[in-house]
Order: sequence, then C-alpha cells, then structure tokens
Amino acid sequence: MNLKQEDLSLLLKTVKFSADKHKTQRRKGAEGSPYINHPIDVAETLWNLSGVRDLSVIVAAILHDTVEDTDTTLSEIEEYFGPVVRSLVQEVTDDKTLPKPERKRLQIEHAPQLSTGAKQIKLSDKISNINDVAFTPPAHWSHQRKVDYLTWADSVASGLRGCNKPMEELFDKTMSQARLQIENGCPKYRVMIDDNFHYMDEDERCDSGTFKTYEEAVSAAKEIVDRSLRWERGQSKNPDDPDELYERYTDFGDDPFVTPQPEGKHFSAWGYAEQRCHEICLEPVETANLDNWAQESKD
Repeated sequence: MNLKQEDLSLLLKTVKFSADKHKTQRRKGAEGSPYINHPIDVAETLWNLSGVRDLSVIVAAILHDTVEDTDTTLSEIEEYFGPVVRSLVQEVTDDKTLPKPERKRLQIEHAPQLSTGAKQIKLSDKISNINDVAFTPPAHWSHQRKVDYLTWADSVASGLRGCNKPMEELFDKTMSQARLQIENGCPKYRVMIDDNFHYMDEDERCDSGTFKTYEEAVSAAKEIVDRSLRWERGQSKNPDDPDELYERYTDFGDDPFVTPQPEGKHFSAWGYAEQRCHEICLEPVETANLDNWAQESKD
C-alpha cells in the first residue's frame, strides 16, 4: 500500500499531536524512556507486523493513551482527527475515575465487545506492555507483580482473539518469551551452609537450596539454625543454659548464609542464634527427634 500525501500528512500530524501531549511523561520502566515511544511501538506493530492497513486504526493507536493519560478530551480528538478515530480512542480508554482493580476487571469484561479496530489496538498495546514488563520493568516491581500482570494481560487478550491472526500469534510468542524472561530473570537467592567447625573452608560448604525471594531464603536459613541449636542442646550436659548452647553452636553448629545479600539487608546466623538460644532452652528436649535429624543430615 502506497501512502497518499494526505495520509502521510495525517500520520505526521498525529505523531506531533501525541508527542506534544505526552512530552512531560516517561514510561514506568527502569530506563524511563519517553512515553511517546510506546504509542509509536503500538502503531508500528499494527502496520509492520500485523498487516493492518486501516489508517484510522493506525492514527487511533498513536493517540490511544492521550485521553486516558493526558488532559486531551474526546471532543479534541474528534475536532482534529474525525469521529471514527474518536470512537476508536474512546473504546480503548479506561475510566480513570474508577479504582484500578475495577478498571482492570472491566478491560477483561469489555474486550469481546470491542470493534475489530479497537481489538487490534488493544492487543498491540498488550504486546508492547508485556515486553516492557518482562525486559525493562519498573525497578520496584516484584516478581509476583510481573507474573500477575502477564496473567491479567492474557485474560484481556482472550477476549480480543479473532481480530488479527498474525498479531495473535505474535502475542502468544511475546507472552511465552516474557514468561521465560521473568522466570529466568527472577533474582535467585541461595542458602549456603558453613559448619562452624570448618569455618570458611569452602570444601566443607554445602548448598541448601535456591529461593525466589530473599525472605524465603532467610526463613530457610533460620530453620537450619533452629535445627542446629536443638541438636547441640541435645548433646549438652547443661541443656537449659543458653550461654553454653550459644558457645556450642558457634563452635560446631551449622552456619547458613544467604547469597546474594540485597542492599541494606543482612542475615546473621550467629546473631539469630544468640536471640534464639534463650527461647530454645525453654523447650522440652526431644532427643529422639534430634537423633533422627542428625542421621538425616549425615545421609
């Protein structure tokens, strides 16, 4: 399809309008890229990767966030770009007066009811967004928040199917890549164990597991310390003496640590053990269970 001069003029006018409206905005990703990159990406996917040749859809794609995220009005869209573009933009615009969970629910509910053009814009928008969430996410987004976003986007996309086969295939491919990236790119925290008798001898160090979150890793490390303290207490002639228990632990107990350590956080097995000695010395001594645990540890 060869663009006529007036069509090219309309596209340039649209890009300038959208760029002016979004000029002070940045994307939420860690890179903080100019917001205008997003609507251009949505339009480019429609044209080059999905074969959409309806100029009104391309124009509406470039404008799709102007009403929702700037001071642009639907009347302004109609004045500059006509009623067809206005209608498309209106279809893909959330009501920002509603709470975010409700807006997200309505996107799922309304997706099957959209016009073909609006479905195409919405699906291209989701492709762009899941790419950003997976590969350039906001720095503060947790692993679970990324997973939740992909799950929600997939639910919206389910109601958009049937509007453009190449774009649906692209969505599925992008979603698979995004899920793989989020899983592989998720910070992994390992719990390693030194035993205090061979302190810092890496040949005696063992890997006690990998965890998705630092908090899960710390919880596992604390369980190791607790088991070690109970074992040492079971071997002590003075099982109710917390000072002796702590001394035995620092001499012979398992000393787990978490790697990597996030900035501003530090788990100290010795510090935790010192705190727990008094509490554990108040527990009944269950030698049989401790013996079983010791045998399992050796195995």
